[in-house]
Amino acid sequence: MCLIVHTLQIYQKLLDDVTPYVMARWLFAALLTVAFLARVFLLQVCVLSSKPRGRYADVNAQILWNINRFMQSEGKKKVSVISVV
Repeated sequence: MCLIVHTLQIYQKLLDDVTPYVMARWLFAALLTVAFLARVFLLQVCVLSSKPRGRYADVNAQILWNINRFMQSEGKKKVSVISVV
């Protein structure tokens, strides 16, 4: 385990020596991480806690209509599909 950590530290030091703007790179990576975590948190809290506004029913109806049209074009009889939302 110690050998792996030491090898990773040597590799990181090599990257830091070769890559310019080390501090700016790390700050940008931290900023992207915080932005991603904030996005995940906001989606979990705001979107999933709110009630659907009917869009899911619209999409479900469109999918069922497309399936029905496809089955009609294949020469099969019209099939009624009942969906529970």
